[in-house]
Order: sequence, then structure tokens, then C-alpha cells
Amino acid sequence: MSQRKTILQGRLDFGNAASYGKVKKLFDTRLDAYYKGEFGLKDPEYFDDETFIFSIPRLVFQWNDKTWKTTVEGLEYLASYAISGQIEVYQSENGVIHRKNIISPDNEKLAVSEYKRGEACIRAKNPNWSEALTALNEAIQTYDAHVEALEYRGKVLMHMCQWEEAKADLNRAIAIYPGAYKAHYWRAMVYYHLQETERSLLDFETSVKNSLALQQTHWLARLGKSRCLIDLGAFEDAIKELKLFVGKNFSAEMPLTPYKREAYHNMGLCWMELGLFDYAIDAFDEALKVKDGDHLISEAACLYHRGIAKKRAGNTGFNLDLEKAQKMGYAGKVQV
Repeated sequence: MSQRKTILQGRLDFGNAASYGKVKKLFDTRLDAYYKGEFGLKDPEYFDDETFIFSIPRLVFQWNDKTWKTTVEGLEYLASYAISGQIEVYQSENGVIHRKNIISPDNEKLAVSEYKRGEACIRAKNPNWSEALTALNEAIQTYDAHVEALEYRGKVLMHMCQWEEAKADLNRAIAIYPGAYKAHYWRAMVYYHLQETERSLLDFETSVKNSLALQQTHWLARLGKSRCLIDLGAFEDAIKELKLFVGKNFSAEMPLTPYKREAYHNMGLCWMELGLFDYAIDAFDEALKVKDGDHLISEAACLYHRGIAKKRAGNTGFNLDLEKAQKMGYAGKVQV
């Protein structure tokens, strides 16, 4: 059987000694009776008898199809008894996701059902933020150490511009589980809004470190990190992050290609700050090739800044860009 690179990480929280003890005993029996050596995790220390948590640090294996199937089934069995948590399992080939499985609790416990209801409200095409907040409040009231519910409630509160309340929830999530990369990302966004740029940068960096390059949040955190570096005047470091972002081929299930317009545009601004105007023009050229990025950076902004870069480089054609940007309603702040 062919083997593929497999990466997994995460945790499942069983909430109390009774649930934890029951599932651990049942799982030990299941390992012998059902999985017969094909379960991909061998170390019993994944179970923590003090915290009642099954925790997997980032692990990398070579698994065949049978080991993948058996291990995912086993983790799903464990999750059926958990009250919170999530384990992410990915198989990749040549840097491209071959398959993935996001394993989380799915049972009749109130904290689980209310969290899932809140998550569904947020993920809907037209999110119902108030209903999501009601559901997440119920989940957290039922189990106050529910990391994912705290993360999502933090996101909802951000949407409602309740920044300090959002930060408090994200602080709690991170205190419970320091590896919560989404909580670090969203807290970074809160800090950025509050203009606490250095704190924002630290959280973006932690989110990058704790997430996988196969995950969307990883790349959004890199983009956020670049914004902070630009604000702090670290233009060369920002360019390094932006080069990584634009060099990534995003798949359809990771719809971040429109963000490349912002990345190229911001790279152009960095090159301008460094006095390398030809590089800046090339970056703005690339930004203008990206479709569907207007909600992030307008075409007019790219044209305007390309015109400025052309003028400062001593190139012709800058007036055409500036006039077109003006006709599109862009009023830039950069002095010609």
C-alpha cells in the first residue's frame, strides 16, 4: 500500500473524571478488539489523567489508506464522548492536500449541540450573529472551559464591535489551551483594531507557529503579520512574508487567491518605501492581474500607487494611471 505524509494535531476534552475514565477504558478494549495494531497512535501518554484531555501535539507520519481509515475512525469514536475540542488530520502529496478530516464532538451533550448550533449560524451564507451569540452563551454556561465556543464567541463579539469583551473571551481560550491558533489569530485582529500593533504582531506570529501551512488561518495570519510589520516600518521583513503569501498556490477549498491583490499591493508600497521603484511597479502590475480582490484593495488604489511609482522611477505613463484612478474615485494621500 502506498503511504502519504500525514499531519495531525489537536485535543479532545472530556470535561470530568467519569466521562474520561469511561472512554479511556472503552477505548483500550476497542484497540485490541477492532483496530488490531492498525491504529496510528501508539503512545498512551496522549491521555492526561489530570486534565481529562486526550491531546496530540503536532505529529507527522507516513500512513497508508488502512492506517488512515482506522485511526480516523478511532479518533471519531473518542470524539463521540468528548464535550469540546478538535483534532485535525491531513494527508498531503507534493504539498497539496490529498484528504483531511476535522474531528470534533458530535453527541447529545448540551454544550456540544449549542456550540454546533452557534458555529452553523456563523458559517451560514448570511450569518445570524445574534442567534450564534445566544447558542455560544449557552454552550459556555454549560461548560465554561469550552475553548472553541470561547473562540467563536470572541469572533461574534468582534463582529459586534465589542472589542474588549472579545479580547476577554480569546484570553480565556488561550489560557485554557495555548495552542489555540484561531484564538491567537482573532486576538491579533482585536489588538490590530485597537492599534496595539506590537501585541498584534506577537499573536499573528504565534498563530503562524501553531497552525499548519495546509490551513487557511496560517496564511491569513501571515498576511496579518505583514500588515503589522509595515506599520512598524519593518519593510524588508514584511516583503519576506508577502513573498511567501503570493508564492502559495491556493486550492479551491482555501479561497485566498483574491487576497493576493492586497499582498502584491502592500509589497509595492514596501518597495516604494525602500526606494526600489521598479520592483514596486512590478508588484502593482501583479496586483492588477488579481481578480475579485476589490473588497480588499481597489483597482483604483493599485493604479494610483503604480502611477506614483512610475513617476518616482522616472518612467513615462504615470499620468495615465493617476488619471484613471481619479476617474474611478480614488483620492490617494501619497504626495507626487
